[in-house]
Amino acid sequence: MGLTNRLMNQPYFLFLLAGFFLVIAPVFKFGQTIDFHFHDTYFAVSVKYFFWALSGFFVIMWGIYVLTDKFLWTKKLTWTHVLTTMFVFFILSSINLWHDKVLPPIKTDAIDFTIKIYEQKRERIIVYPLMVIFVFGQAFYVVNLIVGFLKQRHHV
Repeated sequence: MGLTNRLMNQPYFLFLLAGFFLVIAPVFKFGQTIDFHFHDTYFAVSVKYFFWALSGFFVIMWGIYVLTDKFLWTKKLTWTHVLTTMFVFFILSSINLWHDKVLPPIKTDAIDFTIKIYEQKRERIIVYPLMVIFVFGQAFYVVNLIVGFLKQRHHV
């Protein structure tokens, strides 16, 4: 079965391909870190570990699809779930590359509480819509699985 044919019949195969490429990707980002601000704590995580975690997530998603493929209702919902999930993770993992171009950095000499609140509101402009897209994408999988299971059960 060729790659194109496999992708058309099993769109979730993209998860496995993305997982493979994310294992290799840190070779080109050697020594870089991704910074996370969570409440009052600052985390610096190596890009390598971040990409490996994403790779693990995609491989797990592929495995779930392999186990549930025979119960799924339609390929359209599968494509929607796969593409929305990959879109959100691609945007979030590449945010360091384009964030300052979309939302210009705050230029101040000193940081106070009001600037911090403004910065958090700016970040929400990006994160909230992505989370809505992600949740709806995951709902497509659940609907696909439940309707497919019920239709298959109904025909038995």
